[in-house]
Amino acid sequence: MCLHAYNFMIQPALRMSKKKACTNVPMLCIFGCSEVHWKYNIQRHLTACHPCWEQAGEHRDFHAKILISRDEETTLEIPDDQTGISASTASYDLHHMHMQNLLTIQNHGL
Repeated sequence: MCLHAYNFMIQPALRMSKKKACTNVPMLCIFGCSEVHWKYNIQRHLTACHPCWEQAGEHRDFHAKILISRDEETTLEIPDDQTGISASTASYDLHHMHMQNLLTIQNHGL
């Protein structure tokens, strides 16, 4: 056993509060590779290894789990130019991605 191992409970860590804003927890990729990534980094993995992941509508609960809320970003004092509200850095902002997908569907009459 590793002397530096630290036990923590994932479910409580997923809940943001004013005292504990960070919801960065290990997350299992559900798109076939079974890799584990930290929540704050999983978007990079999904984009690199599963480029069509956001089109998998049956995994909406997973989308919600990796969402980094604006409240969390604000409480953690993340600068606006490094959050999901900036158009240039919105890669992990699921709301932005869902809106883009909806616009694409509407524009193509699907």
